[in-house]
Amino acid sequence: MARWLEGARGMRADLIRSTSLRYSRALDRTQGFSLLLPHLSESRTLAKAIRWLALDAARHGDNVSFAALLRAQSAIAQRMSEDRVVISSLVGLAIGQFEAITLQEMIERGELNQDAAKLALAATEGIRTAAFMNLSGALTGEREMLLMEIGKLSALETGERNARLLSIGLEDSSMFPESMSLEDVTRDTNAYYDALDAIGADPHAEGAKKAIAKLEADVASGKYGEMVKLFGAAIGRMIAKSVEYDEKWVALAKNLEALADGTKKPEDFLTAAKFYIAAANACAALSMEMQVEIETLRLAGTATPHIAAPQALWLQLEKPIIDNVLAGSHCEKLIFPMFGQYSDSQHVNGFLRESMPGIVGAVRVLLAQALVTSNEESLLAALRVFLHYASTGTIGHSLVAEQIAIDTCAAFDEMRAGRPLTAITRAALGELLGKVSTEDPCNFRRAIERERLTLATTKVWLEDDAKRGVLPFDEQRLKSLPPNQVAFLVAVKMNPVAALTSAGCACPHDGALMDLRSWFKMDALEKAMAQHERFMKRIERCVHEGQFEEDAQRDLSPLAGLQATEPLDLSQHMQAQLIVLARLQALANETEPTEVGDDRRQPKAW
Repeated sequence: MARWLEGARGMRADLIRSTSLRYSRALDRTQGFSLLLPHLSESRTLAKAIRWLALDAARHGDNVSFAALLRAQSAIAQRMSEDRVVISSLVGLAIGQFEAITLQEMIERGELNQDAAKLALAATEGIRTAAFMNLSGALTGEREMLLMEIGKLSALETGERNARLLSIGLEDSSMFPESMSLEDVTRDTNAYYDALDAIGADPHAEGAKKAIAKLEADVASGKYGEMVKLFGAAIGRMIAKSVEYDEKWVALAKNLEALADGTKKPEDFLTAAKFYIAAANACAALSMEMQVEIETLRLAGTATPHIAAPQALWLQLEKPIIDNVLAGSHCEKLIFPMFGQYSDSQHVNGFLRESMPGIVGAVRVLLAQALVTSNEESLLAALRVFLHYASTGTIGHSLVAEQIAIDTCAAFDEMRAGRPLTAITRAALGELLGKVSTEDPCNFRRAIERERLTLATTKVWLEDDAKRGVLPFDEQRLKSLPPNQVAFLVAVKMNPVAALTSAGCACPHDGALMDLRSWFKMDALEKAMAQHERFMKRIERCVHEGQFEEDAQRDLSPLAGLQATEPLDLSQHMQAQLIVLARLQALANETEPTEVGDDRRQPKAW
């Protein structure tokens, strides 16, 4: 992405100008359902490019370019309404959503200040409701085209009619029987569009969703004929999409207005990413000796006399690590940006995701401090971090969540060794655990499915003259692989990294706080990573043999040419998470005997 942005920044002015150019040719509506709309793909591509450039401009404080790019993206969406074709309207709504997603991501990263929010509101004024897509005009245009197509078909001889039906997607003439008159087909078609018009007049009305569902069921049953059955699905979907579009923009506009009028500040919308990345980086900078000292305190737990813990150590760790972990734990959600001020995406490498491996060590610092000072609230904060990482949907972060849960559970057990946890802590613990999946607390299953999708949709770039990017795996074949083989492919695509070599690196990754090697079968992991070059050569060979030119030819097994190993035993990890969850639940359900003089209810001062 960084390389693409470097080349694309110089094209911003040309891209903005291109949004005001006329189409290369006028739409010929006499083509009926053979109508060609090549500008739709071009418009989508242009809107996506502008989205990334707008994010980049805002990141660098270039509000002039940021506003101009937003206006250009709005203009692309608005032009779609001129086609008066349903598919164009759907594309227009999608482009409008690009803009909403762009702005929402900026808000969540704290990168949209008051001035930028005002510019965003002005630039998007014309597309903040689906009304800009002229729904009634699209429905009218679609009705006219369908009736025109029916008229053409009714005038053709049987052979020509069948050929025409095949050309527009109808398989045989039984879908348009000769026994059905032009009047019958026209009547059914008009009845369908009349029903659509009634819903489209107020798609937000009470009962509109039920009316759409009923209409779609009627279409599927053939009530309105086979022609409508074939082409009507997208039309009903457009009404539903327009309602969804309006709901998304209403919520976003409230946030923009709050920023613009100063009632909210950028930091009020931050996700936890900024804080966790800062804490992880600070932890990665700790010396090996300091990591050993902190881990010794954590493992000693409450047995360490409070006065024996060096105050200077905690003061050194407080601001860069402990405060950042605590601040992140109080954020509503965790979303790592693809790039930007708080991005760590340049360090993403297979199992090693954003903020890894430092975040595990950062939470251990928090737990060590909590045990020495008997601070139960810090243990609850660590569990909130666990929930955040379990929600992201990657194997690496699920492993982080599992380790944080294990470490925090051990800290709770240590803290209650002398006396039970307070009622307030147990209630808060129970509330947090209520947000956890009882079957898959760390969301390993979701992570595996997301890794499948990432493998299927991420291009591998070949360093040849054309610098081509190809999709190396067939999505359907990936779906048939068991989880451990998906993990193997993730490892194969990794670049070798010091943090995951069995020999060690004599660097902070070897430290007591940050060593992640126990998560993996190191011999199998290293053998998988060592096949990266073989994997790349397989891709190059397939490209040269033309196997990626058509989807039907990309039929190699994802494991072809590779020696499969098992870097991760995911079933073992999934079982371990259930054991930890059961123990935490037991702690939350404990009853507390009457106690006198329980000084553990108050954290000790540093």
